[in-house]
Amino acid sequence: MDSLESLAKDWLNKVNSLSQDDKMPAHKRYMGAHWQTALSCGQQEGVELWVMSAGLGLIYSQQLIPDYQATFSLHSPDTIPNMGQRRADAYQQWWHLLCQESRFGFFDLFSTHPDDNFIIAGSNDYISAINDDVLNAIHVLPNPTRQLVIITSGTRQYRDLDTYILRSKATMAKALEANMLTLNINLAKRVLQWREQSGSIPVEKIKQELLRTIEGTTENHQENRIRRTPEYVEQYLKEALAQNPTLKPTPALRHFRDSGNSFEEKRFKAIFTKVAAARN
Repeated sequence: MDSLESLAKDWLNKVNSLSQDDKMPAHKRYMGAHWQTALSCGQQEGVELWVMSAGLGLIYSQQLIPDYQATFSLHSPDTIPNMGQRRADAYQQWWHLLCQESRFGFFDLFSTHPDDNFIIAGSNDYISAINDDVLNAIHVLPNPTRQLVIITSGTRQYRDLDTYILRSKATMAKALEANMLTLNINLAKRVLQWREQSGSIPVEKIKQELLRTIEGTTENHQENRIRRTPEYVEQYLKEALAQNPTLKPTPALRHFRDSGNSFEEKRFKAIFTKVAAARN
């Protein structure tokens, strides 16, 4: 393929050629702890669950979809290629092509439900992909700083979207009962629960009040780490390296301990080396 457009056209032709017999509702298609937490959010009254799919665009959780392999996660073999572009630009272009094909994106979602509240949770790569779509969609919301929260981690900047960004941190893992793979969605669930009690409040107030509560709880948990077995550590590292194959031992240990776990450093790094070698 010589361009992202031609790759997208070929991909969408394949997806659209599949029969209905090969499809199932999105909420049954996806797996893993992240998705189980998302489903628990969707079970709360008045909450609709949507999926940011690198293969299909923005889809409703009840929509029939095929089995597919596509992601914006950089280190996966199924990631969307950048075709010589800056990766963020390629992801945004790909997302635009998907939305153009389906005739549905965040602009359409917000336009259809302009008075609703929205919580978007995703990794840096996914937020980069939807950046322009969400920026364009914000303008249809009557009071966007009260209606929209975007949850991601890290320090990457998203221009005009930064106003709506709520950043998760590894140090929140214990308080949120999350691990490094479910941190964003668990924070989204906490925001949803807090809004049910406090009503529709500005993003800035969420940052000031809810995050202060979470971080205060985190401080109280720092000395109460759970001593883990070698078997637990090995399984933890298998999942962590599957999510991020370039993960290094020291950051892995830091995330592990920030999640409320305890294990001796030298033994942890020895298990890390064993698990990493088995993947190669």
